[in-house]
Amino acid sequence: MKKADNLQTVLYRWRIGALAAEAAAGAMMIWGALFQALAFFWLPGQILLLAAVVGHSVILLRMADRSEMYRAGGIWLLAAAAAYVLLMWVFPFPSRGIPMLLFLVMLSGWVMGQYRECCGHAELLEAVEPELAEDWMRLWRREGQLLSVLALSLLCLRNILILGILGLAATVIWAAAVGVCKGIYLYRMAEMMRAGDLGEGL
Repeated sequence: MKKADNLQTVLYRWRIGALAAEAAAGAMMIWGALFQALAFFWLPGQILLLAAVVGHSVILLRMADRSEMYRAGGIWLLAAAAAYVLLMWVFPFPSRGIPMLLFLVMLSGWVMGQYRECCGHAELLEAVEPELAEDWMRLWRREGQLLSVLALSLLCLRNILILGILGLAATVIWAAAVGVCKGIYLYRMAEMMRAGDLGEGL
């Protein structure tokens, strides 16, 4: 491996792969839940999502020497993954009590993990590429709005089915746009790392 292609650069590129896996898993689970004919996608989607989130957290932990935000993000995502396992296979949702608590832990872990990762990217870029740093924080705000739309759509599914389905469709499109932006930003950071613009890697 060339010196320029250091471990940090490889990790950023693997992060793009984890992002693609998360998107694919989310799509499989959504289609499996909405369409009976595609219900067989649900379990593979669950497994793929779990593997992608664990891989995502490991990548962030390996990048922790660049920013403590990465370490915090990795820990939050591991907590989300653990809660996800318990929720999906031990304490099925939507029964009350422990499943509701696990759902809140999973959601909080995912949100905080994404937030810490965006903050880590912004912190790393602030001195050398402030515009891209601001793009990361703007992207985080878009993700927060996306989660709000998703929550409202899920609530509508129980009362106003058509609005819920339309909301989920909009969420999928919105999530795809956010994912594409995130992939582009990660690729730009990998190239900057490779060129040495962000300092020496591991």
